[in-house]
Amino acid sequence: SEARNRGLAQCKGRYVCFLDDDDLYLPDHLGCFAEYLRLQGFPKVILRSGMKSTGLGRCREYPLYRKKRPDAHPLRFFLFHTCSPGTLCIPREFADGFGFTEGLDDWEDTEWIIRLFARYPMVQLERATYIYVKHEAMGSLTAYRDGAAMLRQLTGVEAVMDNLLEDKLIRRLISRRYRFRWLAKQYLLYAAQAWEFLGAREAKKVYCEALRRGLWWYAGGGMVRMFWKIWFCSSPISSGVEGSAAAKQQKEVL
Repeated sequence: SEARNRGLAQCKGRYVCFLDDDDLYLPDHLGCFAEYLRLQGFPKVILRSGMKSTGLGRCREYPLYRKKRPDAHPLRFFLFHTCSPGTLCIPREFADGFGFTEGLDDWEDTEWIIRLFARYPMVQLERATYIYVKHEAMGSLTAYRDGAAMLRQLTGVEAVMDNLLEDKLIRRLISRRYRFRWLAKQYLLYAAQAWEFLGAREAKKVYCEALRRGLWWYAGGGMVRMFWKIWFCSSPISSGVEGSAAAKQQKEVL
């Protein structure tokens, strides 16, 4: 986070892009951004390219954002789909004074992208011109192979969401159900990664802890949905029987 913030403070161009040791730009990656901006008159929007990953014997192409409803917000899509800073082209004025949160143990990229998308419009480009290259020396992979480090990362997941919820705009955009689903997903991903990267003894410990946390939040989200369904179905407003004996009996049960 500190290195990224120093880069943001020193950049002088009209737009900002990111490149890490595990990022690969295809030859036309920046050209696609430049062409779109030129043809559209340099609009004040965030551009996102398509994304693929490779390395460690696996290849994958990630889904593109498609706006399915007029009132849909891209933030909800990117809560559950990977988005790397390397896929983005950002007007510098968006990034000015909008740095990465320092002090987080992990998820600083995700936290920054969520805050960014909550405030500014985004356009999805069609071509996958960015590749996330997984390799043996990458920092995140080193952490995944250390059981103690993975357990520390587990404790940081909820800290990231708590930090986001200090923002009133994000609280309005992310419902309780989305928060629960996001937390559950991150913990269940850690549970899967434990068996992939750790030895049997460490994997069991991390897996059980991640699974416990993930299922708790998953069940919590389910309970919230169940509560609102019961409340709505039994509400006198929805049933048109306000003041009836049946409605009163239902309210007493709830």
